[in-house]
Amino acid sequence: MRFENRVHTVVGLSGVLVRLADEHGQGSAMHLPTLIVSPGFEVIGSASARRLPPGLLTGWPPPRPSGPCGGTGT
Repeated sequence: MRFENRVHTVVGLSGVLVRLADEHGQGSAMHLPTLIVSPGFEVIGSASARRLPPGLLTGWPPPRPSGPCGGTGT
């Protein structure tokens, strides 16, 4: 995929969190809904690739906080 004028590979998914590695091995992570509506996002390397319409994931629950207790404080 192309994002922010760089080629990235999806190296992991956790819920709606997407882990990326660019062509230089630099890692990053971002929420899938944010990624797919970003102006520079493009799926490359697939003739059947298409962009998802904005708002498609709007009804999904928010991601749970990460941490040793899952954000519950117990």
